[in-house]
Amino acid sequence: MLSAGIHPTLSGVAIGLLVPAKPLHEETTARAGRYRDLLSPLSALIALPIFAFFAMGIPLGDVGGSTLKRPLFLGIVVGLVIGKPLGVLIMTGLCGLAGFNIGGGTHLSDIVGVAQLCGIGFTVSFLISSLAFYDQNSIDLARLAVLVGSLLSCLLGSITIKIGDLRNASN
Repeated sequence: MLSAGIHPTLSGVAIGLLVPAKPLHEETTARAGRYRDLLSPLSALIALPIFAFFAMGIPLGDVGGSTLKRPLFLGIVVGLVIGKPLGVLIMTGLCGLAGFNIGGGTHLSDIVGVAQLCGIGFTVSFLISSLAFYDQNSIDLARLAVLVGSLLSCLLGSITIKIGDLRNASN
């Protein structure tokens, strides 16, 4: 199809439209639903992150120890990993003091884990990086810092929630 001049996206849409959305031939579930369930983890956890990473266009050839010590890089990473969760925790605490109920069965580890996950930020952070800086080196460094900060936030948030789940399960 590519040789015929048909864009791969259109090819995918055409193939998707040919998959039955209703059960046929004594099937218990529709093939479209089964394919979706089968392909969603592959798409969401592997294909989409790889596509997003390469679409960012961050040159990694010059990344070294000195790059990781630059104030711009450190400021963005610390802001995502510590600043955003701290802001969420402070506001959650203030809402609790104001009398808002966060829900029964919610533990502090749940709130800390979710607050840590708030440090994940791509789209708006990349847009702000492009608008805040004029030189391409600073834009690339800011985008790399957003990527690193988001990955650290994801890792720390996931670990915090998992530890909380294990602790809550043992009680």
